[in-house]
Amino acid sequence: MTAILGAGLSGLSAGYYLLRKGLPSPPVIYEASSRVGGWIRTERFDGEGYVFEAGPRTIRPKGPAARNTLDLIEEVGLGEHVHPIFSNHVAARNRMIYAKGRLNMLPSDLSGVVKTVPPFTKPLFFAGFKDLFGGKSKEKLDDEAMYSFVERRFGKEIADYAISSMLCGICAGDAKQISVKFLMKSLFEVEQKHGGVLKGMLMEALGKKDKESSKQVPLEGLAKRAKSENWSIYSIQGGLQTLPNRLKSILSEGQVDIRTEVKCEEIEFKGNKVELRVDGEERTLDRLISSIPSYKLAEYLAKQHPVLAQELAAIPFVDVGVINLRFKNPDLLQQKAFGFL
Repeated sequence: MTAILGAGLSGLSAGYYLLRKGLPSPPVIYEASSRVGGWIRTERFDGEGYVFEAGPRTIRPKGPAARNTLDLIEEVGLGEHVHPIFSNHVAARNRMIYAKGRLNMLPSDLSGVVKTVPPFTKPLFFAGFKDLFGGKSKEKLDDEAMYSFVERRFGKEIADYAISSMLCGICAGDAKQISVKFLMKSLFEVEQKHGGVLKGMLMEALGKKDKESSKQVPLEGLAKRAKSENWSIYSIQGGLQTLPNRLKSILSEGQVDIRTEVKCEEIEFKGNKVELRVDGEERTLDRLISSIPSYKLAEYLAKQHPVLAQELAAIPFVDVGVINLRFKNPDLLQQKAFGFL
């Protein structure tokens, strides 16, 4: 028997793939809250025609993980309900940062690179020159803070105004603490290998062009459409909560038991089995998949594996608050844009 901890998108999709694989018995999913979806939560106001997202509101379509998500959306029958924002849309092109007491539009084309655009004090191509002719780092580094890496290669202004703001938007993180190898491993590696980011990207692209073309799996369906139409981001009709809700329906039809408002108390490994205590009852499992936060998993492992629990509990994270505002005046915004950081 297989059990899954957590009925967020990770837990539900794990259950979906296990169900599709055809195990001898369907998995069981345990969820502490009263609902499925985890961080994804949509509040619908159908009578007034708008939705509020209490968590993530859009999804990026680029990269292997993004392709898997698009494939999943199509498999569960939501392909026709996807709402893409194309790369040439004002919401994708126009991005702003708040600096020096005002909103500043970031460059979105070549003209913004060759002229001075606030809040920067000189054209951005100077940052490119710094990287191209800055040479290698004095010593080979195993890792580096994102801020330090960008400041060293492109200058302080890029690190302050672009990277610090970008990381706030991506993961609500501090650029002076987040690892560049974690967030942009490929850029760090080419810089260490070739002595510069731009030079390294060019060298790697020229060297791997033929190899990559032979290895790439052809895109199909929604993923192919996303690339051909040049999507920037996308959402789903009715809000992102539509996806976990659809997964829940499919899992229920497949006899997957999704139990909400249950309390996991302890996990113990015995031989090749897992003992899971839930709501005071012991469950013997062949496999246990965890999709819950590391600090919660640490609580359940603390008795048998205190060192592992300590390591899990020490993984840093931040809480993010989401505030939705609705304005009746559709022309309230003076600048149409994706938003600002």
